[in-house]
Amino acid sequence: MNIADLININSRIRIRKEAPLPPDAGCVVYWMQRSQRAFSNQALDTAAECANRLSLPLAVVFNLVKNYPGSTERHYRFMLNGLAETAEALEKKGA
Repeated sequence: MNIADLININSRIRIRKEAPLPPDAGCVVYWMQRSQRAFSNQALDTAAECANRLSLPLAVVFNLVKNYPGSTERHYRFMLNGLAETAEALEKKGA
């Protein structure tokens, strides 16, 4: 089985690399980056769809970049407060 077998392909989804899914996978990982929200997030919804079809847990990961160009402590505080709310919403959804 590969990823194309798991998801409903639409015009916003591009599969960059066809590869079989590992038979010993422990979870589906969604790397949260720009769309830091639990709702109205098609990429997150697609990852959840894959996790459900594989009967695997969904892990959502966000990497905070220290000293991102142009960012300030105020930016980070705002983002972290929003991510805390997002994490709470994701937990309620079962991620």
